[in-house]
Formats: sequence, C-alpha cells, structure tokens
Amino acid sequence: MDLPIFQAAIPRLSLLKRLMLNSGNAFAWTLSLAVATLIASALLPTIRCILNYLANARLERTAMKKASSLRHGGAKLPVQVRQTDLIGNMSAQSRQAFRQAENLLARGSVREAAWIFENIKFQRRAIDELEKAGMIDDACAVLLRMKLPNRAAVLYERHKQLDKAAHYYTEAGLHENAGKVLLQRAHDDVDYYLHAGAAFERAGKAGEAFDAYAALLATERLANLAAAHGLGDRLLSYAVDPELAELVHRQLTEEALAKIIASALGVPRIARLLATWGMNTPSPVVAAEVFRKAAANAATAAAFWKAVPLVQKEQMGLRLANVGLEPRVLAIHTLALSAPGEALAVPKESKRA
Repeated sequence: MDLPIFQAAIPRLSLLKRLMLNSGNAFAWTLSLAVATLIASALLPTIRCILNYLANARLERTAMKKASSLRHGGAKLPVQVRQTDLIGNMSAQSRQAFRQAENLLARGSVREAAWIFENIKFQRRAIDELEKAGMIDDACAVLLRMKLPNRAAVLYERHKQLDKAAHYYTEAGLHENAGKVLLQRAHDDVDYYLHAGAAFERAGKAGEAFDAYAALLATERLANLAAAHGLGDRLLSYAVDPELAELVHRQLTEEALAKIIASALGVPRIARLLATWGMNTPSPVVAAEVFRKAAANAATAAAFWKAVPLVQKEQMGLRLANVGLEPRVLAIHTLALSAPGEALAVPKESKRA
C-alpha cells in the first residue's frame, strides 16, 4: 500500500472509532433507562400503598382529634368513633368528600356537612355535629334512617323533648323508659299520669302503673289493675279514705275485692288499713275477708283491734260473729280481744259460730 494513501485513511478510521464509542454510550443509557423503568413499574403499587397509608393515617388522626375535642370540650355525652366511621377503608372519592365536609363545617354549614358525613357512612360524626349545633330533629332523623328509634329517644330525652322521647321509646318497645319519661312530663300536665300508667302496664310494671294512676286518683284503673295483679296492699293503702273505698266498691264485684284483700300481706303494718275497711265496707263478703286477713297471725290481729276505735268495737265484734268465719279465724280474734287493755269481751254469738 502506498504510504500517502494509508496516511490519508487514518483520520477516517479515528472518526469511525469515535462514532462507534458514542453509539455504545447511547445504547448503555437506553438500556439503563429501560431497566429503571421496569423497576419503577414493579415498585409503583408498593409506593402507592405507602402513600395511601400515610394519607389515611393523617385523616384518622384528624378524626380522633376531633372526637377527643368533642369529648373533653363540653359535649353532653362522650363522642365515640364508630366502626362505620373508620377512615382506613375509605375510597379516594370518600376521602375527598370527607375533606369537603370538614371545609363545610369550618364555614358553619353544619347540615350540608352532616349530609355528606352520613352518605360516606360517617353517621356518628353527622349526629355529633348536628347535636352540637342544636339541630336535634336532624340528628334524630339520621338515627331513624339507621333504624335506631331507641337511640333517637335517648337523644330527645337528653334535650328534654319528652313527648318525642316517649313516642320513640314506645316505637322501640321500651315501654318502661317511655313511662319514666311520661312521669317527667306529668310534672307540667297531670293527664300524663294516665299515659305513664298505661306505658308501665305494657312494660309489665304493675306497681309503677298503680302509683301513676294513684297520683291522678284514677280509681277505676287502680281497681282493675289491683284485681289483675293482686296488688292488695297498694289498693288498701290507696282506698283507706272512706270516699275512695266507696269508689273502689263501685268498680269491683264483692268477690273481686275480697280476692284483692286476700292477696295483701298479713302483717301488722296493714292492720290499720284492714280495720278501716272492716268498719266501712257495706259488704259481708269483703268484711269476712278483712277479718281473715287480720287473723293471719296474732300480732296482726292485736294491731287490728287496737286500730278499731272504742266506740266501734262492739259493732265490729257483732260483725265478726255474724259473717260466717272459720273457727281458726274466730279463735285468733278471740285471743286478741281477750288481751289486757281490750274493753270488749268476745260476743257469745262468735263463740257459738
């Protein structure tokens, strides 16, 4: 090869070498970028999960902080974060709605914010915010849409809306709670004693029903209630006044009234009540049951005759002899009348009975 030709070819070879080196660098960069892209694609779901976790944790801390501030900032009842209020399971759309509701609260649009909270399953938060703003009907409406009339009743009672509280307690089947609320209402309107008594009857609370009816002197209901549930002690105490006793006589048959007296406790505590009934009842059947109950034991019989005024003991002694009592009953009364201090001897008719 001629030397001049070789020397002329050298610059061309150097240029080709540089081009080859540059092509190698470009390929390496391309390959590196492709590998980085593949790695990023593989890690993207993990990165997304981490970012979602951090966002959810921040939102949950916000909710807990809000609940804590309500709990310790003068709220009338402790505020709790319910299972339906967990933020960790929220979708991106729900989290966006949550932030929108928070912004509405900050601007004072409580009802609109509560509507959003309810629709993203934050019912408890909606109820708390509405109650805090004094929107009790709206708060209870959320509970009713959740099919929780008992919780609505509690909320109404807490805010002294007693008629609505009683209504929703009744709807929930909590008749005793309804009766207690109606008793509070009766402080302003005595007719509510009847409603309270009826609620207690539905709850199977005969004693509480009796007391409610007695407050209104509802003698007919008292007599029927005592007959149905054997409330002899309560009826004797209620009708110790002769006029009330006469009203009771009008409402019940002799047999029903005798049965009620038979259900009373035969203790000295009721001896005075028995004596009053024995002196005032026009019915021999009722009088006989009074004497039987007074003869439950010697102590009750003694207290019974001590409660009979001296001027009426002779009349009562004659009645004792003539109502057809069992020998055991007559013997107990005979012993009580023969005790020191008793001015009346046992009538001869009673000894022959």
